[in-house]
Amino acid sequence: MGRARMILPIEALGSRVDGRKESGLGTRSGFRDRFERPGWDEAVAEWISWVFNPIAYCTAFLAALTARHPEWWTATAVLWGFLAVAPGVLLWWGVQRGWWSDFDVSQLGERRTYMPWVVVLGAGAVVAAWVGHFPPLLRFTAGSILLWLALSTFIGRRWKISLHVGGATGILWLTAVAFGAVWGAMLLWVPWAVGWARLRLNRHTPAQVWAGALAGTVSVALVFHAMGWRWSWR
Repeated sequence: MGRARMILPIEALGSRVDGRKESGLGTRSGFRDRFERPGWDEAVAEWISWVFNPIAYCTAFLAALTARHPEWWTATAVLWGFLAVAPGVLLWWGVQRGWWSDFDVSQLGERRTYMPWVVVLGAGAVVAAWVGHFPPLLRFTAGSILLWLALSTFIGRRWKISLHVGGATGILWLTAVAFGAVWGAMLLWVPWAVGWARLRLNRHTPAQVWAGALAGTVSVALVFHAMGWRWSWR
């Protein structure tokens, strides 16, 4: 009995140590594993990527335009259909059918099959805007998005440029044109946050993030120049 009383506490201590090892606690490697596990920052990065994905952000921008110009609701609805609804339905259908692995179309080869269809839809938006005599701001919006889609698709055939950051940067400049520089400045944090999120999730390299931002900026600037407009700090 005396020997049993000595063994039982030791066995109990051993089982506690084994339990701590299994849970990743109590050892140096365990603490390292806990530190490297996905944490709150990765959850925030996932949330940012979902909220500011190009389809959702485009929808939010067109909704803001409609709120400011209610008389444009029919025209903005048409653009929304071409630039957000149709690409979103195509993306959802492709994921369900197994054509694409996820809603980010993360694989480079998958983008080669998805993005050309989105470019065609963007061209449809531009044609509808010109044939329908949409307001110049809506034609500018459709043209800028189409150019960004075409540029991203061309680059994306061999290199996975960040569509998230490109979309966020493009919408930033579209907002500055449509609502004024102050509103654009208020959204400066969005491309930075999206870029951080894409890097945190290991979806892109820093070069791909910066290239996305450049593609969004260049697309809007070129169409702005083609419209014959001049910048006004209002």
